[in-house]
Amino acid sequence: MVSERMRRNLDAYLDAAEAASHSGDWTTVAEKARAALAIEADNADALIEGFRRWRLKIAKSRLKRGLSQ
Repeated sequence: MVSERMRRNLDAYLDAAEAASHSGDWTTVAEKARAALAIEADNADALIEGFRRWRLKIAKSRLKRGLSQ
């Protein structure tokens, strides 16, 4: 269980990850998700943000390869 202060930090990291995802800043999404996981390793929101970033990165890579052929 995390303290109230750590909970506020965790929420701030998750909010920042969500905001970064809306602008397509996947590096920041990953950084904030990792920071949240460092506070609470089993935090589902951070895991989801990290997975979402990875999935979108893969999709963009496939799209880019398809357009360049």
